Amino acid sequence: MLKNIFHVLYVMSGKDHLWAIVSSIDHDANPSDVLSIKPKITELVDNWHARGKIMLSGPFDNETSSMTVVAADENEARDFFKRWNDICSGFLVSELYRWDAMPILSVLTK
Repeated sequence: MLKNIFHVLYVMSGKDHLWAIVSSIDHDANPSDVLSIKPKITELVDNWHARGKIMLSGPFDNETSSMTVVAADENEARDFFKRWNDICSGFLVSELYRWDAMPILSVLTK
C-alpha cells in the first residue's frame, strides 16, 4: 500500500495521470459469462500491475460493480480501456474517467 501511495505522488508530478474504470454488471448478464472472462481480466490487470500501472482493482461491496484505477498517459489509458471493453463489453457496462474528473476521488490526491 505504501508503495502505491509513493507511486501516486510520482504519477501526479509526471506525464501520467490516474484513470478510473468503473464497471457494473448488465442486468441481462449470465453469471457463467462473467466467470468465463475472469482469466482474461486477471491477466490484463496482472500485466499492468507488473508494469506499475495498476494502482488498485476490485469489486465494491455490492459485488455487481467494481473499479480499477490505472496510472497512465491518455493514450495508454484509452488502450487499456479498449482491451477491457473487448473482453467485457457483452455483459459489463464500463466507463473511463480521468481521476480529477471524479470530484469525490480527487479529494484523496490533495
